[in-house]
Amino acid sequence: MKIQPMFDRVLVKRKEPETQSAGGLFLPESAQKKSHLAEVVAVGQGRVGKGADLVPLKVEPGMTVLLSEWAGDEVKIEGESHLFVREKDILAVSL
Repeated sequence: MKIQPMFDRVLVKRKEPETQSAGGLFLPESAQKKSHLAEVVAVGQGRVGKGADLVPLKVEPGMTVLLSEWAGDEVKIEGESHLFVREKDILAVSL
């Protein structure tokens, strides 16, 4: 199924959480935190700027982004969990 987010919304899929601590210990599922890293799946046309012009988004499909902790609306698409976030909820992009 193809999804086209509207305006300044971005469809992302969270990366898998860390399963091992920095010291090498394996973490049980109850101790794993949800990942703040996500991969951009699809982007909207852009946000509405002054004069009703569309300002293009800075992110593109395939980019890895860092999300704020409570960002987005979770949805299931073809059985997989995704998030719809606004561009302002993206804190950084991976270079």
